[in-house]
Amino acid sequence: MPHCPPPCLRAIFCLMCLFLAACSETPLPEGVVATVNGKPIMLRQVEAEHDVSSMSWSSMHAPSVEQMKAQYGESLYQLIVWELVCQALAQKNLAVTDAELAEMENLIQADYPEGEFEKSLIEEYIDLDLWRSMLRSTLSQEKFLKLVLRPTINISASEVEAYYSAHLAEFTQSAKTYFIQISGPDQAILRKARADLAASAAPQSLIASMSNLSIHDVKLETERLPEAWKDALKGLAPGKVSNVLERDGAFYCLLLLENTPASQISLVRAYPLIERVLIEEKMGTVFDAWLKKELVKADIYVSAHLLFVPEDRAGLKATQNAPAAKEPPIEDQTPDLTPYDSDELDDD
Repeated sequence: MPHCPPPCLRAIFCLMCLFLAACSETPLPEGVVATVNGKPIMLRQVEAEHDVSSMSWSSMHAPSVEQMKAQYGESLYQLIVWELVCQALAQKNLAVTDAELAEMENLIQADYPEGEFEKSLIEEYIDLDLWRSMLRSTLSQEKFLKLVLRPTINISASEVEAYYSAHLAEFTQSAKTYFIQISGPDQAILRKARADLAASAAPQSLIASMSNLSIHDVKLETERLPEAWKDALKGLAPGKVSNVLERDGAFYCLLLLENTPASQISLVRAYPLIERVLIEEKMGTVFDAWLKKELVKADIYVSAHLLFVPEDRAGLKATQNAPAAKEPPIEDQTPDLTPYDSDELDDD
């Protein structure tokens, strides 16, 4: 099942560094591990997100407790960022509609044989409703980037020109050679075929009638041609055929079709490609700035049991109420609230 990452992973890890663990007296409802402006994030959502993400966290060894804690922490923070994005869209009346969600779900399921999509979810222990929730988050990200952030990004002609000048090699098309290789095990037959091609005013039209020979169209960068082919084609004009050559007991000749010289893609042709690259580069910066502002305004509470702030990140430590070794697992407990301290962000 395809899964799209958050719009800016760097911002998510930045978010991980900015949470503090000052516990609140108010417990979260059962099954809730965080709230974002009052909107709950459920433990089962975190578990589902972790299960999907962990498909790419391949390891020969089972993860340690700290590694699992870090992975679940990352999944939680992804969900927090997604929720902030969804709330921002809702405020602008741009939230993903049920019709948009259904349309995308139908497109995805169309790639699977009948019944295989649901089967794949069951095999991965992913609930269909949770999958739809993640799909809605993915569509929200795309909508947010396209309709909210993209209009704030301007790319000037001078920026495009500067990029073009600095990456000229990327816009150079190498010289290419197009030809047909005619081959077979019988030298006499090859020589007859070669003579017919050389005498014809339209040699390509004869190729289809050579059913007793192997015919291969070849298109290669000229500099990558084997030396034997370079020598055979040297000096030939398009439409002309080389002499009969032998290799590993087989005989062949080459019918040259076209030599395309090296060329430079013009700035006009390259402009939309460069603009797209520059937009993607700026999108991350713009998203980071937006997220930082949202974090200052948002009321975010996180269960201390899932809070993960590495000690080496910005000197912050999580003072969690860790459960004792024999206490029940997290889903059987009432998690503590951990508020996000916006003043700490301002100081940072």
